[in-house]
Amino acid sequence: MAKEDGSENTNKLVIDVIITEEKVNDKKMFVAQAIQLDIASHDVNPEKAIEKLKEAVSLYLEDSPQLKIELAKKEKTEQGPMLTRFFL
Repeated sequence: MAKEDGSENTNKLVIDVIITEEKVNDKKMFVAQAIQLDIASHDVNPEKAIEKLKEAVSLYLEDSPQLKIELAKKEKTEQGPMLTRFFL
């Protein structure tokens, strides 16, 4: 991941997130899920769902320093995971 000055930023973890829209008690909610960690958060606003997810992942990784090291070692690619949908 490149910094603003164009150099590589190796201190950041890359967490892939899937955001889905769901109805809970007839209310639209956005669920943000960190797929590498199977951690999720939700909110009525997708940006806030992501903010809450970042906080949850940070807290989780504080208690799992070895997992944080393993995630940092994984190769970071420009292409994120691909998601598709099909109907039967």
